[in-house]
Amino acid sequence: MPRLILDNDTKTASALTQVTSRSSVNASNDLSVQYYLRKKRSRNYLNWFKNLDTSHGKVDPETIKRIISMVKEEFPDLAIADLPLGYVSKCYLGRPFEVHILDLKLEIVEHYKEYEGMPGYYERARALALNPAYILVEVYLNTLRAISEDGEVSVI
Repeated sequence: MPRLILDNDTKTASALTQVTSRSSVNASNDLSVQYYLRKKRSRNYLNWFKNLDTSHGKVDPETIKRIISMVKEEFPDLAIADLPLGYVSKCYLGRPFEVHILDLKLEIVEHYKEYEGMPGYYERARALALNPAYILVEVYLNTLRAISEDGEVSVI
């Protein structure tokens, strides 16, 4: 179990153990998870995210559930704790909107205007999402994965 630096609380230690434990045989250690997450993303996976703006800023709960299901299909061997927290990508609704997020934990899509603040772990992905080299940024607790048009993954 990882050593806690700031808090010696047993509840915190228990929660940390649950988050860091793996439920899958294929993703039983950090190296295999990291290798798996570097794999090229499928065309189907990328198309779901490219079409988020076609809903004119409103995405119904059923569509979000289908996207979450598709994410689990894209990463079938990963534990829930290893999946992205959410996604950031360029918004094509026009000015003043700049980027949008899909937060898998909250099951929401939210569009952000230029200079409008985003939650911290999403804000760090904003500049990458606006970079024309990438169409999507996967946001994890400790890393970002920028995905290019052909599905290649860059770990930031």
